[in-house]
Amino acid sequence: MSKFLIYSLLLLTLVLSACEEAFEIDPRQVEETIVIESTLSSTPSQPLAFISLSGSLSEAGNFRWVDNAELSMSTASGGLYPASLADTGVYIFPGLTPVSGETYTLDVNYEGKNYRASSYLHSPQPIDSLSFEYRGEGPIREAGYMMSAHFTPPSSDLYMRFWVSVNGRPLYDYFLYNGWQEGGDAGLYIFRTTAFEPGDSIVVTAAVVDQEVYTYYDQLSALAGSAFSSGSAAPANPQSNFSGGALGYFAALGISTKQAVVK
Repeated sequence: MSKFLIYSLLLLTLVLSACEEAFEIDPRQVEETIVIESTLSSTPSQPLAFISLSGSLSEAGNFRWVDNAELSMSTASGGLYPASLADTGVYIFPGLTPVSGETYTLDVNYEGKNYRASSYLHSPQPIDSLSFEYRGEGPIREAGYMMSAHFTPPSSDLYMRFWVSVNGRPLYDYFLYNGWQEGGDAGLYIFRTTAFEPGDSIVVTAAVVDQEVYTYYDQLSALAGSAFSSGSAAPANPQSNFSGGALGYFAALGISTKQAVVK
């Protein structure tokens, strides 16, 4: 996941909100806001947090990374893991090994303010199979093979995001699933916007997320103009699960992967 994605979208948010109503604004007076993007997952990857300040319209792209915040990750079972600065604006949590079924809370202290978010690490949802069916050209898709993911959800209260790569190249759409999204057909997700070709090598990463994190992704999708957004109007900024007025999100991701070759 690119650590620059959220900052580009924040600039897009300011542009979109300016189109809704005519008003004058001095771009030099846009207040800097802390931006926190953090994930941990059920895979062996290192939990990370990226922190910056949102910048101003007059200096688009010149976001200041934050190197002097104090971070810690705690667990509902009593664990506490202070963060270390690994790179400019990048923090890691030495000794933390995420475990499914645990609730994690991220605390960020910066310039006398505290920002907190919690996320439950769900068990991964395995994909049973990936199927492909040839379809003609559609309103948002070229002619080709359309992919579907099949799985057995434990309940209708399942929220997921999929990441897809084709021949090693990632797709940058927001593939989001919940129990009612496919017209009540639980356990099926159709990747409607992408056409695949015979011989394409596909890797699908499925992440089970909290409802709050799903809502954040859905609103981010709407801001990006994704065909996979719910269609509802997005707020000026995606609804963060952080307290204290921070932008961004903290997500625990229950990860599974599935590979297939289009035939």
